[in-house]
Amino acid sequence: MSRNTLMAIVSRCRFGYRLAISFLLLAFIFISFQQGSAAESANEYILKSTFLYNFSRYTEWPLSEFENPDSPLHICIVGEYPVKNSFKHLQNKKINNRPLLVSQREIDKNFLGCHVVFVSLSEKFKVEKILSQITGYVLTVSDISSFVSYGGVIGLQTIRNKMRFSVNLKSAKQHGLKISARLLRLAISVEE
Repeated sequence: MSRNTLMAIVSRCRFGYRLAISFLLLAFIFISFQQGSAAESANEYILKSTFLYNFSRYTEWPLSEFENPDSPLHICIVGEYPVKNSFKHLQNKKINNRPLLVSQREIDKNFLGCHVVFVSLSEKFKVEKILSQITGYVLTVSDISSFVSYGGVIGLQTIRNKMRFSVNLKSAKQHGLKISARLLRLAISVEE
Protein backbone atom coordinates (compact mmCIF):
# COMPACT_ATOMS: atom_id res chain seq x y z
CA MET A 1 0.00 0.00 0.00
CA SER A 2 1.43 3.35 -0.95
CA ARG A 3 1.91 6.20 1.43
CA ASN A 4 -0.66 8.33 -0.46
CA THR A 5 -3.30 5.59 -0.19
CA LEU A 6 -2.60 5.21 3.52
CA MET A 7 -2.88 8.99 4.05
CA ALA A 8 -6.19 9.05 2.14
CA ILE A 9 -7.60 6.27 4.35
CA VAL A 10 -6.43 8.04 7.53
CA SER A 11 -7.90 11.31 6.25
CA ARG A 12 -11.25 9.62 5.51
CA CYS A 13 -11.19 7.97 8.95
CA ARG A 14 -10.55 11.34 10.61
CA PHE A 15 -13.37 12.88 8.58
CA GLY A 16 -15.67 9.97 9.47
CA TYR A 17 -14.63 10.23 13.12
CA ARG A 18 -15.29 14.00 13.14
CA LEU A 19 -18.60 13.46 11.37
CA ALA A 20 -19.64 10.80 13.91
CA ILE A 21 -18.69 13.08 16.82
CA SER A 22 -20.59 15.96 15.21
CA PHE A 23 -23.73 13.79 14.90
CA LEU A 24 -23.38 12.68 18.51
CA LEU A 25 -23.06 16.29 19.67
CA LEU A 26 -26.07 17.34 17.61
CA ALA A 27 -28.09 14.43 18.98
CA PHE A 28 -27.10 15.38 22.54
CA ILE A 29 -28.05 19.03 21.96
CA PHE A 30 -31.38 17.99 20.37
CA ILE A 31 -32.23 15.62 23.24
CA SER A 32 -31.24 18.25 25.82
CA PHE A 33 -33.35 20.85 24.01
CA GLN A 34 -36.34 18.51 23.89
CA GLN A 35 -36.01 17.69 27.57
CA GLY A 36 -35.73 21.41 28.32
CA SER A 37 -38.80 22.08 26.18
CA ALA A 38 -40.73 19.30 27.90
CA ALA A 39 -39.77 20.69 31.31
CA GLU A 40 -40.75 24.21 30.19
CA SER A 41 -44.02 22.85 28.82
CA ALA A 42 -44.72 20.96 32.06
CA ASN A 43 -44.04 24.07 34.12
CA GLU A 44 -46.14 26.18 31.77
CA TYR A 45 -49.17 23.89 32.04
CA ILE A 46 -48.82 23.52 35.81
CA LEU A 47 -48.81 27.33 35.96
CA LYS A 48 -51.89 27.44 33.69
CA SER A 49 -53.66 24.92 35.90
CA THR A 50 -52.85 27.08 38.93
CA PHE A 51 -54.35 30.08 37.15
CA LEU A 52 -57.40 27.93 36.39
CA TYR A 53 -57.71 27.11 40.10
CA ASN A 54 -57.52 30.80 41.04
CA PHE A 55 -59.99 31.84 38.34
CA SER A 56 -62.40 29.29 39.86
CA ARG A 57 -61.80 30.67 43.35
CA TYR A 58 -62.76 34.17 42.24
CA THR A 59 -65.81 33.19 40.20
CA GLU A 60 -69.28 32.76 41.67
CA TRP A 61 -71.81 30.27 40.29
CA PRO A 62 -75.50 30.29 41.23
CA LEU A 63 -76.12 27.88 44.13
CA SER A 64 -78.72 26.13 41.97
CA GLU A 65 -75.85 24.73 39.88
CA PHE A 66 -74.88 22.38 42.71
CA GLU A 67 -76.95 19.61 44.28
CA ASN A 68 -75.65 20.33 47.77
CA PRO A 69 -73.04 22.51 49.55
CA ASP A 70 -70.25 19.96 49.12
CA SER A 71 -70.97 18.94 45.51
CA PRO A 72 -67.79 19.02 43.40
CA LEU A 73 -66.78 21.83 41.11
CA HIS A 74 -66.17 20.06 37.79
CA ILE A 75 -63.30 21.24 35.57
CA CYS A 76 -63.42 19.79 32.05
CA ILE A 77 -60.36 19.84 29.80
CA VAL A 78 -61.04 19.89 26.05
CA GLY A 79 -58.40 18.86 23.54
CA GLU A 80 -54.81 17.76 23.84
CA TYR A 81 -52.41 19.26 26.29
CA PRO A 82 -48.72 18.47 26.24
CA VAL A 83 -48.35 17.26 29.80
CA LYS A 84 -51.11 14.86 30.84
CA ASN A 85 -50.58 15.18 34.60
CA SER A 86 -50.33 18.97 34.70
CA PHE A 87 -53.96 19.38 35.79
CA LYS A 88 -53.97 16.39 38.17
CA HIS A 89 -52.69 18.37 41.15
CA LEU A 90 -56.04 20.21 41.17
CA GLN A 91 -57.85 16.95 41.96
CA ASN A 92 -57.04 17.19 45.68
CA LYS A 93 -57.90 20.86 46.13
CA LYS A 94 -61.13 22.45 47.32
CA ILE A 95 -62.89 25.70 46.55
CA ASN A 96 -65.44 26.91 49.12
CA ASN A 97 -65.55 23.38 50.60
CA ARG A 98 -66.24 21.91 47.17
CA PRO A 99 -63.78 19.28 45.97
CA LEU A 100 -62.44 19.78 42.46
CA LEU A 101 -63.17 17.11 39.89
CA VAL A 102 -60.97 17.22 36.77
CA SER A 103 -61.75 15.25 33.61
CA GLN A 104 -61.02 15.21 29.89
CA ARG A 105 -63.93 15.86 27.51
CA GLU A 106 -64.29 15.05 23.83
CA ILE A 107 -65.11 17.94 21.52
CA ASP A 108 -68.33 16.44 20.20
CA LYS A 109 -69.69 15.51 23.63
CA ASN A 110 -71.93 17.82 25.60
CA PHE A 111 -70.58 19.83 28.49
CA LEU A 112 -73.37 19.12 30.98
CA GLY A 113 -72.03 19.00 34.50
CA CYS A 114 -68.95 21.11 33.67
CA HIS A 115 -68.52 24.29 35.70
CA VAL A 116 -65.19 25.23 34.12
CA VAL A 117 -64.10 24.30 30.59
CA PHE A 118 -60.45 24.72 29.64
CA VAL A 119 -60.04 24.68 25.85
CA SER A 120 -56.46 23.75 25.01
CA LEU A 121 -54.36 25.31 22.28
CA SER A 122 -54.75 22.18 20.14
CA GLU A 123 -58.37 23.21 19.47
CA LYS A 124 -57.63 26.67 18.04
CA PHE A 125 -59.38 25.85 14.75
CA LYS A 126 -62.48 24.52 16.53
CA VAL A 127 -62.86 27.16 19.23
CA GLU A 128 -66.03 28.71 17.80
CA LYS A 129 -67.70 25.30 17.49
CA ILE A 130 -66.74 24.38 21.06
CA LEU A 131 -67.97 27.67 22.50
CA SER A 132 -71.28 27.31 20.64
CA GLN A 133 -71.82 23.93 22.40
CA ILE A 134 -71.31 25.36 25.89
CA THR A 135 -74.46 26.62 27.54
CA GLY A 136 -75.37 27.46 31.09
CA TYR A 137 -73.21 28.54 33.98
CA VAL A 138 -69.79 27.65 32.62
CA LEU A 139 -66.51 29.50 33.04
CA THR A 140 -64.58 29.08 29.78
CA VAL A 141 -60.79 29.51 29.85
CA SER A 142 -58.17 29.00 27.15
CA ASP A 143 -54.64 29.78 26.05
CA ILE A 144 -55.84 30.23 22.46
CA SER A 145 -54.99 33.66 21.04
CA SER A 146 -57.99 36.05 21.00
CA PHE A 147 -60.12 33.57 22.97
CA VAL A 148 -62.13 36.34 24.63
CA SER A 149 -62.90 37.83 21.19
CA TYR A 150 -64.55 34.53 20.23
CA GLY A 151 -66.78 34.77 23.32
CA GLY A 152 -64.65 32.89 25.85
CA VAL A 153 -64.68 34.27 29.39
CA ILE A 154 -60.94 34.25 30.23
CA GLY A 155 -58.02 34.13 27.82
CA LEU A 156 -54.51 33.28 29.01
CA GLN A 157 -51.49 34.66 27.22
CA THR A 158 -47.76 34.85 27.77
CA ILE A 159 -46.34 38.35 27.55
CA ARG A 160 -42.61 38.88 28.12
CA ASN A 161 -42.31 35.45 29.73
CA LYS A 162 -45.13 36.19 32.20
CA MET A 163 -48.59 34.67 32.26
CA ARG A 164 -51.32 37.28 31.84
CA PHE A 165 -55.06 37.09 31.19
CA SER A 166 -57.96 38.98 29.66
CA VAL A 167 -61.60 38.78 30.71
CA ASN A 168 -64.75 39.05 28.60
CA LEU A 169 -67.15 40.35 31.24
CA LYS A 170 -70.10 40.35 28.83
CA SER A 171 -69.60 36.64 28.19
CA ALA A 172 -69.29 35.95 31.94
CA LYS A 173 -72.61 37.69 32.53
CA GLN A 174 -74.24 35.78 29.66
CA HIS A 175 -73.17 32.57 31.39
CA GLY A 176 -74.62 33.81 34.69
CA LEU A 177 -71.23 34.08 36.40
CA LYS A 178 -69.97 36.76 38.77
CA ILE A 179 -66.26 37.49 38.48
CA SER A 180 -64.66 39.02 41.57
CA ALA A 181 -63.47 42.63 41.26
CA ARG A 182 -60.16 41.44 42.75
CA LEU A 183 -59.65 39.15 39.76
CA LEU A 184 -60.75 41.82 37.28
CA ARG A 185 -58.15 44.26 38.68
CA LEU A 186 -55.39 41.78 37.80
CA ALA A 187 -56.54 41.33 34.18
CA ILE A 188 -54.58 43.11 31.44
CA SER A 189 -57.88 43.87 29.71
CA VAL A 190 -61.57 43.57 30.49
CA GLU A 191 -64.01 43.54 27.58
CA GLU A 192 -67.53 44.65 28.44
